[in-house]
Amino acid sequence: MNTVPAKDLPQCLSFTKIDIKTDPSGNISSQLYGNSSGYFTDLVKNGYGQMQEQSHWCWVACAASVGSYYMNKEFGRRQEAIYETAKDLPSGACNYPPRSYSNEDTRCNGTGWPNKALSVINAFSREVSGRASSSDMLLEMLENRPIVMGVKFSYGHDVDGAFGHAVVISDAYNEGNSSFWRIFDPIFSIQIVDFTSFPTGYRGDPLAYWWFTDFTRRP
Repeated sequence: MNTVPAKDLPQCLSFTKIDIKTDPSGNISSQLYGNSSGYFTDLVKNGYGQMQEQSHWCWVACAASVGSYYMNKEFGRRQEAIYETAKDLPSGACNYPPRSYSNEDTRCNGTGWPNKALSVINAFSREVSGRASSSDMLLEMLENRPIVMGVKFSYGHDVDGAFGHAVVISDAYNEGNSSFWRIFDPIFSIQIVDFTSFPTGYRGDPLAYWWFTDFTRRP
């Protein structure tokens, strides 16, 4: 991912604040492929997801969410600290309130990669270009390791001003005859998406595709 031109770095959508405690699927009890333990990391259930604090900080918010999950502590990892370290900035350099930096501010509202932010907190394991195999990702769920993935929007088509976005995959499960991912989107909070077709059609883009898969680890 480090060889991609700067102009192609993922940007994040302008966000709407949503209560991360609200889980629209809390009554689901089925398990994927009949495994009695299910494929649930409980990152969403236990409220570790963090809404991104600046408009281009999806990559940072995903790392802060994963880091807090591994610490078993809400807001155990702070976005500002991760961002400043990832950007080699002094502590406190970007301590203005959330949503205060403009989209054009490349110093304190810069784009970036989740693998860099995860590495800052020693939670990055490995990266796969595109969609990793379903069996590998389900094993991560079974082993209580959430996954960060990138959605690439179609060339020349922006959604709310963005061409790419990062989200956290928290759980996989069955509902009726269909299978789903439960993801934490740092802009739109909890989302339930189709296991097979995601991210096609995500945020209204029929050509959106799976950009990369970042496996995580307990620091």
